[in-house]
Amino acid sequence: MELWPAEAFWVVMGLTPFSEMKGAFKAAKMAQGLEKAAGKDAAQGLAEGAAKEATQLSKEAQKGVKSLEKQIASHEKKLEEFRNNPTVRPGMENLPKDVIEKQQQRRIQHLETEIQTFKNNLQKILDGEL
Repeated sequence: MELWPAEAFWVVMGLTPFSEMKGAFKAAKMAQGLEKAAGKDAAQGLAEGAAKEATQLSKEAQKGVKSLEKQIASHEKKLEEFRNNPTVRPGMENLPKDVIEKQQQRRIQHLETEIQTFKNNLQKILDGEL
C-alpha cells in the first residue's frame, strides 16, 4: 500500500493512516444498515458499530464516541423516567394544569432533541466528518 507523505508520518507515529480509516467508516455504516434491516434498535446498532470501529479511530475520536454513548444512554434514561413519572418544577405547583403539561411536553422535546443531536454527532465521528 502506498501512503501519502502525511500518512507516512502517521505510520511512523504508530497511528492509523486516514486512508485506512475510510474503510472502517464504510464498514461501520454497512454494519449499521444491516443491523437496521435485521430489526435492531437504531441507537443500539449505532453504539455497537461505534464500539467495533472505535479501535480504528484516533484516541480523541474514541474518547468522543465513548462520551456520546454515555450521553445518549443517560438522556434516554432521563426521558424514560420523566415519561413514566412526569414531575412539576419547583414553583410551578400552583399554575394551571395546561401550563404544567406544556412545560412537561417541552422537557420531553428538549431531551429528544439532545438525544438526536448526540446521535448525529456520533455518526459524524464515525463518518470522519468530525
